[in-house]
Amino acid sequence: MAIYKYVTAERIDIFKNGHIRFTQPSVFNDPFETFPYFFAIAPEDAVDDFLKKQPKEKFEQSLSEAWTKECQKYGINIPLSMVRGLMPKAEDVQPIIHNWLKQFMTMKQPDFRNLATHTILEGINKAFGMLCLTEKPDNLLMWAHYSRNHTGFVIEFDEKHDFFDPKTSDKQIANKLMKVRYAKKRPEITLFDPAVSSEQNLEHWANDLFLVKSEHWEYEQEWRMIRSLKECTKIMNGSEEIYLYPIPLECITGIIWGCRILESARDFLYLRVRGNKEFSHVRLWQASINEKEYKLDFKEIS
Repeated sequence: MAIYKYVTAERIDIFKNGHIRFTQPSVFNDPFETFPYFFAIAPEDAVDDFLKKQPKEKFEQSLSEAWTKECQKYGINIPLSMVRGLMPKAEDVQPIIHNWLKQFMTMKQPDFRNLATHTILEGINKAFGMLCLTEKPDNLLMWAHYSRNHTGFVIEFDEKHDFFDPKTSDKQIANKLMKVRYAKKRPEITLFDPAVSSEQNLEHWANDLFLVKSEHWEYEQEWRMIRSLKECTKIMNGSEEIYLYPIPLECITGIIWGCRILESARDFLYLRVRGNKEFSHVRLWQASINEKEYKLDFKEIS
């Protein structure tokens, strides 16, 4: 089975620099991307157990570290001991902080739920990018949406290449090709559940976080790769952050030109593929409108 990527005409840059984009979830057109139902950061009994075990000395240390950090932020040097007498005692403040933390971790109150959800989504968006692919090169909606009204092209990849199948653990989510599943209901996630092992917990929520979409998107038959943005090269396009990762050119096996492909993109791709030995294995096709049906015909270009 080959795997495909719909792109706009501007993405001829993939064949110029050998890099492909891993996109942050917030940039996608689906606002539910990486947004399951977050039931809690941790169960209430686990939070209670954790807070009971926190000694007063540790709370004082955290307070001191936070004070020092704030002073450094504003370029001042005021020892905590100089103002400690003006501040509430640790035993008075600690229950307030503990209650706030508990509300945040259990996400039961709307304000705390909104804050926790925003914090989680922002963290995911800063940490991970996705490469989205599909099983189908002939989907009319995807040609219209992702190849700008058929003016772009589709790249065919060998899904068995090491880039997509790095022979890692079957349980590993990052850096390997994984199939998206579709559901009527958003998955429910507790981020940290002490009732299961750390490995099981990570595998469970990573699958539900990155690999589940609404059944409305089922027509896309999507596969995706997840990669840490730290591994990518960041470039700026105006105010937009774009993250690129090198892709081996030998894993590209074909290019399908849209039925309305821009002439400049078509000419560049033809010369690039036919004029370079490194692309000698790449096949070219031209999409055209079928005379009778709502479908595309593909003719190979010699």
